[in-house]
Amino acid sequence: MRDFYGTTPANGLMQGTAQYPSPAILADAFQRSGASVATVSLRRESGQDRAGQDCWRLLRDLGVHILPNHGGWPTVKEGGPDAQTAR
Repeated sequence: MRDFYGTTPANGLMQGTAQYPSPAILADAFQRSGASVATVSLRRESGQDRAGQDCWRLLRDLGVHILPNHGGWPTVKEGGPDAQTAR
């Protein structure tokens, strides 16, 4: 695997974090797939105001790299807060 924003993931497998019925099932899916990168919607799991901290903690505990997903904001003005969170 090549350098990925200053880190080198164990493999190129990426997995999303949306639509899982529970955190336990999300964790199991990552462990079974071996994915080393998690894509995370910043709309849903904001780093601001402590929203979504359980999700961030789970992903950190799994040891996966995070790839922020901007969520398809149509304008820079609307997507600005997501960009700041990703940063």
